[in-house]
Amino acid sequence: MKKYKYDVISIIDQIGTYKTDKLKNGNKFCPYWFGTRKELLLKYLDVEWGPNMPEHETLGKLTEKMLEDGARIYEWEEDKSEVKNWNPLETEKNIGTYHIRAGTTPAVLLAWKNSPEHQTQYREYIKNQPKSEIRRHCKWYKYMNGNPSEILEDLNA
Repeated sequence: MKKYKYDVISIIDQIGTYKTDKLKNGNKFCPYWFGTRKELLLKYLDVEWGPNMPEHETLGKLTEKMLEDGARIYEWEEDKSEVKNWNPLETEKNIGTYHIRAGTTPAVLLAWKNSPEHQTQYREYIKNQPKSEIRRHCKWYKYMNGNPSEILEDLNA
């Protein structure tokens, strides 16, 4: 079997309550930029890959188990700096990899906020997600001509 320098290449995120000092930039692999070999994934068929908030988001439990097994991780850098002047294409780092990333989140949050039966989901999401992430998603949404002002007001409350 061929030996590889890394077992996983992924952007790393902070979503969920699981914490580790084995990763520099957070606590879980992100499914929107995640790569590994099929042979490695087949070892983890009994592990939860989906979200189980607030403990872990998608791939959170898989990340934890792979780290316990000593998987070698390459952390792909993501520009998480705040965007300037509501233009998400102008970021602090300008490393060329900034992307919409959950650009539909504000639309879902606004629907939940204005739906009596989804108030708990809305409040839990606002409480459990990093505010900087929600702000970044709202900036993309506004850039695409949406109006996330109700969400931003709740973040500042």
